[in-house]
Amino acid sequence: MTGRSRRAWTLRVAVAAVALGAVAPPAVALAAHAALPVSEEGLELSTDGDAFAPRIDEPLLRTDERIVPGGTSTALLYVRNTRAEDAEVTVVLDTPPSTPLWQVLDVTATAEGRSLPVAESLEVSPAGSRGDQRSVSLGALPVPPGGVLPVRLTFTMDPAAGNEYQSISAPVRLNVTLSERLDGAASEAVDRGPWPLHLPSTGLALSPPVLLAAAGAMAAGLALLLAMRSRRTPSAAANSDPHDRSRRQSPDVPS
Repeated sequence: MTGRSRRAWTLRVAVAAVALGAVAPPAVALAAHAALPVSEEGLELSTDGDAFAPRIDEPLLRTDERIVPGGTSTALLYVRNTRAEDAEVTVVLDTPPSTPLWQVLDVTATAEGRSLPVAESLEVSPAGSRGDQRSVSLGALPVPPGGVLPVRLTFTMDPAAGNEYQSISAPVRLNVTLSERLDGAASEAVDRGPWPLHLPSTGLALSPPVLLAAAGAMAAGLALLLAMRSRRTPSAAANSDPHDRSRRQSPDVPS
């Protein structure tokens, strides 16, 4: 590797599961799972914006919370830059291969006034065909030393959702990257999605989320992947991602 060497750390936090409850009318039951340890230098997390720690054990979603048709639930995570230098956070929300669940459950990612729905345009894949994954990026958001970035996920269930959706599952993954800012200048905030990644429709190629069983229903998992790395040098960044050709721009929605 030429130029500045790149340091990378990866961690995975199991946040919660979204279970479709076997009740009438149908409801989404939010079951929680304890978070795995976070041990990244320069990165601390919080669920309330006050108490920060290298790891979080409490769930982002309440264990007794349920979403009925027409209802909404919100998960909120605070990311703090504990470095002495400026950094930037990139937020990307990945949806799984196409599933009928996205016909009734919408997910929106919000940070620093940027808000993007990620599931509204997904189509149901025919049986046996390859589905695709949609990813949206809120762009690179500057965070000063000691600065805090709230990242919000909002789940909304269609008022017309029926019992036929209560046994469907699908994982969703939030990627938060805390990166060094070279020369103290923020990178241009560019939305790189949504775009198809052509993953198998089974979803097994995705990083496995935590799937929790609910009585009489299957669970939809939600996992949170956080990574912290130093930015690449301009020469390294010049190596284009082969998937970039298939990515299409999606405009930001101002607050």
